[in-house]
Amino acid sequence: MKRIPKTKEDFAWVNWEAKEIQGAGNKAIADKKKAYQQIKKIPAIARTFENTIQALDQAESDFGEVVGQINLLMNVRSEKKIRDTANMAETKAIGQSIELIYDRGLYRAILEYVAQKEKLLAVDRKLLDDTIRDFKRMGFNLSKSKFEKVISLAKEIQKLEKQFDQNLNEYNDSITITEKEIGGLPEEYLSSLQKNKSADYIISLKPPEMISFMENSSLAGKRKLLYDKNLRKGDVKNLVLARKIVNLRQKRARLLGYQNHADYVIEPQMAKTATAVDKFLEGLLLKLQSRGKADLRQLAEYKKRIDNKNTGPLKYYDIAYYAKKLEQELFGFDSEKLREYFPLDRVLNHIFNLYRRVFSVSTEKMTKYPLWDKSVLHYIVKDKTGVLGHFILDLFPRDGKSGHFMVCPTKSTRVKDGKRIIPVSVMVANFRVARPDSPCLLSYEDMRTMYHEFGHIFHSMLSMAVYGSHAGTSVARDFVETPSQMMENWPRQKDMIREISGHYRTGEKLSNRTIDQLLASTKFFSGYMYTRQAILSLYDLNLHQAGSSKLRSYNFLMKKYLGLELPRANLFPAGFWHFSGYDVGYYGYLWSKVYAIDLFTRFKKEGILNLKVGKEYRDKVLAVGGSRDEMESVKDFLGRKPNNKAFLEEIGIKE
Repeated sequence: MKRIPKTKEDFAWVNWEAKEIQGAGNKAIADKKKAYQQIKKIPAIARTFENTIQALDQAESDFGEVVGQINLLMNVRSEKKIRDTANMAETKAIGQSIELIYDRGLYRAILEYVAQKEKLLAVDRKLLDDTIRDFKRMGFNLSKSKFEKVISLAKEIQKLEKQFDQNLNEYNDSITITEKEIGGLPEEYLSSLQKNKSADYIISLKPPEMISFMENSSLAGKRKLLYDKNLRKGDVKNLVLARKIVNLRQKRARLLGYQNHADYVIEPQMAKTATAVDKFLEGLLLKLQSRGKADLRQLAEYKKRIDNKNTGPLKYYDIAYYAKKLEQELFGFDSEKLREYFPLDRVLNHIFNLYRRVFSVSTEKMTKYPLWDKSVLHYIVKDKTGVLGHFILDLFPRDGKSGHFMVCPTKSTRVKDGKRIIPVSVMVANFRVARPDSPCLLSYEDMRTMYHEFGHIFHSMLSMAVYGSHAGTSVARDFVETPSQMMENWPRQKDMIREISGHYRTGEKLSNRTIDQLLASTKFFSGYMYTRQAILSLYDLNLHQAGSSKLRSYNFLMKKYLGLELPRANLFPAGFWHFSGYDVGYYGYLWSKVYAIDLFTRFKKEGILNLKVGKEYRDKVLAVGGSRDEMESVKDFLGRKPNNKAFLEEIGIKE
């Protein structure tokens, strides 16, 4: 392992104490304010792309770097004081930053530069166009009174969204079961549950608890009770808030000149218009719904065959339970036993080798800088030109650490003072820790998650963008998951799974039969799952096209496309987590999946380890990031317009 000399600019921030975090947040705001003041005071005749448009981008990138570092500390540091301080510092910095950006003097500076009518390179033109668009989306092109109304609406929406999220976070409901009602529930699951004073088990609406119960409990009545409670999560007060928020979003969108909130949100995305998303979803549902209904029919027949006591039709609260039992019957492999073939170190080494073989980069483990925990790993990525970036892996749970799986870019690449800034990304994960008799062992899904998250990391590592707002994962929101989902294609190939696998004790590979079963299982029930995902996306879209009149339309869509009857009294919108903060964004999961699988068709056709194709993907998609329209990057790499054929074939639907 190679030691890199420590300097002040290395990773001192990872060990900031509370006072340093506060100071960093305050300085970030002060520096941004100073940068804005300098931009505003430039005489109109002296304006250039560099001192106005590029300077705005640089100020935002510098600010985002510090806020990203503070955000990471909030998620990974064990000390509560540090986390609380980081949370307050981030909230304060972002709040003050929003106030700074709503400055008509900045918009005037942009217009003064535009008046120069300077000829620009394509990448500079993209930054200028993005900047003008973003300022118009904030209402700067409106009259003063309308502009102030937009700001007022934005603040009111933000306030109501915060209340919506708080209500969900604080919502607490559950069911109880007695010792006589534990049939089918694993002992390990039961041992993780809390009990009440009567020693009954408490099953909450927290996703891990609820999902495991719905999959394993043989008691249909209890499953129904829990599922119905989940459909009322957030309660009537969130339903009222949702209606208000949707109406205010529509009002703001129309004030800004958009037909509806969906068009407003989608404009800067890859899709560009709500009509394009609607066409995309309807096109998928046309093919998916028959497969989704067929999956449910298969499940209903299975229920009749194995369960004499519950001979009625398949209900919404039956799906998870019978799907898991049928999957076990059809494929039969022990998922826990499968872990023994995917030790963490082996998976990591395969990922590093894959990037070396396909994208011509090497990964080198470093002697640790003084990071925040002894389990944290640090690597650099290099190619023939030198160091491309740093990434850090924080892979295991511990007290105080966030329970999410995510990649945090704490420094984005960009050109500053004539030099490329070296990016830093951090993977935050929560895999099972090693045991005394075995290393960290990953499930097949864990393994694919690892490939997914590395897709985000190397999106940043391989970025060659000139500007921070175009670098790495700073792409359109509906495209940001495409490179990460693209990486999941490799561990879905039979030869790759065999290559990755190796028993942690013997090195023995998975048998062909087990791999075939594993791959078949990944397609199991996919018609239903993707149909429901498309339904949720369509619901989100329609709601923000038509307004609050569509607030209760989820039941109708589930009936139309899957034939499922949900209880009329459900309050689904009140508990829809994506409603706040990811509005009109749910389609992005499917959108990026379809594009990721289509992009992989070149590798499938020309070789999954083909260096030429790897170089083209790196140069035409990853390196350029958001410096050109993402659709152009996709078409450039594919040599054609993208389509959904490969996605549908992947899940067993052939046209």
